[in-house]
Amino acid sequence: MKFLFDVMQGMKPFATLSSALSADSPCAVTGVSGVHKANIISTLCHQKNVRAFCAVENEQVAQTLCNDLCTMGMKAYVYPTRDFTFMNVTGESHEYEHQRINVLTKLISGECDVVIACMDAASQYTIPKDVLKSA
Repeated sequence: MKFLFDVMQGMKPFATLSSALSADSPCAVTGVSGVHKANIISTLCHQKNVRAFCAVENEQVAQTLCNDLCTMGMKAYVYPTRDFTFMNVTGESHEYEHQRINVLTKLISGECDVVIACMDAASQYTIPKDVLKSA
């Protein structure tokens, strides 16, 4: 993937974005296709030696971006939206809770490069970091 990084770093708009981005500040890029977003994210992570959190419009876009990033050699994970059950049911699946905890565990242990979530998932409460670490 080095050739993709080299091509991206040679582009003036990317250089402007990269120089404006610091470790503490978020950035937003609009108007590019999905695979270009993946290329920008992977190049920035590689260049700055950082991890990324990406907010997208829905889970379908999140999964597509995740697949593109994984194809580029990144360890990317989708943080899914939690489904709420407001009535008593005999069999309730906790699949999404397990997926969410798995992504958070990988995030705090440093096993992932990129976490992708739609705004619904990002705004839902989850287990505090110190409680997850101690569990």
